[in-house]
Amino acid sequence: MRRVVLIGVWIVLCLVTAGSARAGTGIVFEYYLHERPAAVDKPIATLRAELEKGGDLVAQPAAVRALLGPAALAAPAITDRGLSPANLLAQINVGYKAYLDGRIDQAIPQLTAAIELGHANPALLVAASKYRTAMLDAMVSLAASYHRRNQGDDRKRSVAVMHELIRSFPDKLTSLRDAYGPEPDGIYKGALKALQAQGTGSLVVDVDAPDALIFVDESEHPQNATFKANLPPGSYRVLIKSPKGLGRRYDVEVKATETARLSVNWGLATALTASDAWVGFTGMQEAVAVHHASALARPRGHGRVVLLSTAQVGRVMALRATIYRASDGTVERAHQIFLDEDVDARVAALAKLVRIGGPAPANVTNVGPRTSAGDGAEPAVDVGGRPSPRSRRPWLIAAGIAAGTGLVAGGVALKFGLDARSASNELAGSATSIAGATAAYGLMDLAATRTVVDAAFDAGITLFDTADLYGNG
Repeated sequence: MRRVVLIGVWIVLCLVTAGSARAGTGIVFEYYLHERPAAVDKPIATLRAELEKGGDLVAQPAAVRALLGPAALAAPAITDRGLSPANLLAQINVGYKAYLDGRIDQAIPQLTAAIELGHANPALLVAASKYRTAMLDAMVSLAASYHRRNQGDDRKRSVAVMHELIRSFPDKLTSLRDAYGPEPDGIYKGALKALQAQGTGSLVVDVDAPDALIFVDESEHPQNATFKANLPPGSYRVLIKSPKGLGRRYDVEVKATETARLSVNWGLATALTASDAWVGFTGMQEAVAVHHASALARPRGHGRVVLLSTAQVGRVMALRATIYRASDGTVERAHQIFLDEDVDARVAALAKLVRIGGPAPANVTNVGPRTSAGDGAEPAVDVGGRPSPRSRRPWLIAAGIAAGTGLVAGGVALKFGLDARSASNELAGSATSIAGATAAYGLMDLAATRTVVDAAFDAGITLFDTADLYGNG
């Protein structure tokens, strides 16, 4: 009977593979069931900086944004919640009147601020054509103001504003002379010639929501689900808006002779907040946030997700860090600190515990998974100072290697000195016991074990007698 005993090698492989699966890098997100509390700004900023010291966690907002890339990053369609279309229109009119009155030094900062405010809140601009027309007035006035003042780089700034006008209002500028006079028209013609000399690029936008509307630079003619056009090079604001009112804004750079593509997962886009201050999720159950975070981490080669959140425990706010496996969203461990005193020392201790595991120090509490109550829930279970899975991994692997080496040597001796069938049966019992031990430690499940065995059979190798275990006689 053909038997090649390689149980030891198999055990070593399983243990080492299991160890490496638990290791690896991770991405840090924030999570809040409701709005993000302003009180956590400082401690979370400190915590993120501490978490990145180990080198295996991406924690700072800028680093997370860079890792996720532009397709995953969207800003809300309205970033200033207290701003109404009427407020925006009033601010534009103040700057426009200053321009008409010849108060150029006052017009430039007022118009610049109003234009930036409008671009940051594109959903207001597409609400009615009069707001878009007001933005046209503001940008023409700003370009002309820079041109008139002509200090330092003002002429370059004037051309840059006119380039933005050409991208944003391609159908409005042919009649510029009639509407605004010869000065803006002259700036426009010079800027257009320079822009045309660069050639064009392509922009392709698609959304997996057929009823979503796509606005490019607040165009008056949105398209459904897919947008494709040849455009002058430069930066474009892409607003995607659903009939329910939800909207997200993306900034996409189009380069001459190249195609810029933006493919949007609408469910993720409406769930993720990615600003300069923080990256994370609000307004959903934690399980949904973990699902989205894991979907972002896995394709980028990260095996863990860390969610930073808050919980109100009595009158004291707690800052919580929960580590999940990105492969299946399982909680590995969770820790929290109270933000009532000695905050810096507690934050440092929490960061160290998240990075390297081990028993929890006195100023950090180990907690169970968050209850269904979400934000404000009390810790479900206090699990004490239990060592993390990482802390016990080295001796498990070492023990596995030692056991595996012994079994290999024993197997070779048995192959040459004992009856093959009895040796195989004896080793099958040992392998069954060891396989049970690995399962008990969560190092390999039954399905994975069978996959290894079946692959070995296909290769003509028998690891052990599987007849009793799987019925493969």
